[in-house]
Amino acid sequence: MMLKRPLIRALALRQAAQYSVDINKNVLESLQRGGISRVAFVRHGQTGPKQGSDFDRQLTVEGRRQVETARKSYMDSLQPIYSRAMVSPAPRTMETVRILLEGYPHVDIREVPVIYDATMQPEGSKLFKQLGYAPLRDYIEHEDTDVRSTARDVLFGYASNVFNTLPDHLTDREEGSTLLIIGHAIYLPSLTYTLAGQLGSEALDAVLDCNTQEAEGYLLDLSNGKVNTLKRSQV
Repeated sequence: MMLKRPLIRALALRQAAQYSVDINKNVLESLQRGGISRVAFVRHGQTGPKQGSDFDRQLTVEGRRQVETARKSYMDSLQPIYSRAMVSPAPRTMETVRILLEGYPHVDIREVPVIYDATMQPEGSKLFKQLGYAPLRDYIEHEDTDVRSTARDVLFGYASNVFNTLPDHLTDREEGSTLLIIGHAIYLPSLTYTLAGQLGSEALDAVLDCNTQEAEGYLLDLSNGKVNTLKRSQV
């Protein structure tokens, strides 16, 4: 028997509430006031092995190629792009956004420390060492109760912190625009899942099961909660 749409929406809301934390209602209101219709969450390109601090990691030659391919693959589909992009200040994300925004001189790149800083909590670093690059579901539905609980606290606490900075950056109204957020690996799906959950999205399972690849990400439609993946063309 097929479920009716209102019931599907209710189940989606219940699932989102089960995992995520509430975000300030001002976040959704600020997106609406900014005329933003979609939010794009994009991971940086490939980096080399860690040498020194994690923060200082740089894109490799392959990473730059990935981002250039991404720009050609999906950036046109994101137009019009909101005039402020929110970006982790780490060099790898800053270089990623500069490559993506070649040809978009109207976009001001805003360094938002919390997009990076919250990833370096001791608990978050320990989780990542244990589970690595894996779908969000592997973290928040882990068989170990302690791991599962810590993952939910870290990832959804991170999402709440990031989203609560949004109203400070969305000061102009640009009707029908796409807000660009550039960040890191497992933390991007937690952002997508949290915001989609607030909208009662029916695409939460797809976000949970997607392993975010380099220079790829998610596009969330705020009008209906639909989530599409942003993919690089394979060349």
